[in-house]
Amino acid sequence: MCNLSGLNLDGEISPAIGQLKALLSIDLRSNKLSGQIPDEIGDCSSLESLDLSFNDAIKSLFGIISLSGTYL
Repeated sequence: MCNLSGLNLDGEISPAIGQLKALLSIDLRSNKLSGQIPDEIGDCSSLESLDLSFNDAIKSLFGIISLSGTYL
């Protein structure tokens, strides 16, 4: 699990997130992230949970709805 919640991160999520192929869970809630979720998130083949709740205007990506835990 990667817990980056509440760190006041701002801007867009980097496409480099797709390189984290073994990551099971990413918690990015309660930050100031905005923009589009990068398509490269689909390269995280082990990802089961992604929490982006309580951020600025995050645009959802329909391809991640298949995750067991998606919080936008």
